[in-house]
Amino acid sequence: MTTTGSGISPATDWAGQAGLARAWHRQDGASSNLVDEARELADSAGVPDHAPYDRIIVTTGTWDLATQWWAQLGPAGRIVLPLSIRGIQLSVGLETAGDHLVSRSACRCSFIRMAGAITGPESLLALGPQPGLHAQAVDGPAPDADALYEALSGPVTEEPTGLRAGDIGELADLDVWLTLAEPGLTRLNLMGRHEAYASPAQQRIANLMPLGGLAQVGSTGRLGVAAFIPGDQPAPYDITARGYGPSGPGLAKYLARQAIVWHELGRPGAQDLELSAWPPGARPETIGGASIVIDRPHVRLAVRWPTL
Repeated sequence: MTTTGSGISPATDWAGQAGLARAWHRQDGASSNLVDEARELADSAGVPDHAPYDRIIVTTGTWDLATQWWAQLGPAGRIVLPLSIRGIQLSVGLETAGDHLVSRSACRCSFIRMAGAITGPESLLALGPQPGLHAQAVDGPAPDADALYEALSGPVTEEPTGLRAGDIGELADLDVWLTLAEPGLTRLNLMGRHEAYASPAQQRIANLMPLGGLAQVGSTGRLGVAAFIPGDQPAPYDITARGYGPSGPGLAKYLARQAIVWHELGRPGAQDLELSAWPPGARPETIGGASIVIDRPHVRLAVRWPTL
């Protein structure tokens, strides 16, 4: 086994650690057969001197799959890593399957992001006076920071769906499904909400999107932002889309309709997701059946829900 990461404290929360633990074990419950019982802390290049490995575990969030990790994985190996898919971190267990890797487990998590070449591009937008709140814009055109701050500071439009969520996990499943089903929308995550220097107004904005949200950046500059958040009442929650900005009402209405589609499909979530990793440039007909294909510098990712 090799463990790769960067930073002093690789995991940011116990939920993320539990996600990696679940991904580590096979679905049949058998424990991992380790080639090397010693734990080694490696950089993103891995530890080639002791390869190949039965198991590799990455303990910092990554956007790409380093070529070295794949090369050092044994023929029946498994790699577990917090992988960013359109701005949502998923703890994914990938196993070798011939010329590609296929996931055996996936769940939402939150880890410190890895530094270096495989961190991935991002746009950080300062929202209001600094130091304070930032928005991370992923996989889409970044909105103007001032326009986004004004939109989130302004009035809200609520669009009920008529659906209920048993807990925050079901809302998170809806969030994952929408983010992957709507690649034309920009993913937004709010950062810095827990910092002492965030003003009360910034903390209020941060609470508008605890799971993140989606933005529509129009060619005319009209901005729409929408998100689903748990209500003030105890679970089960009413599932309501909330829209912000000039185009927010229309976007909230659209996402509310999409939430009904998600419900009719059986409420798919991260645990139902199948993710496969292929060499860059793998032919689409080879991948087959993917709902969305995501290209990274070192890997082509194919994402689908097998039950749909």
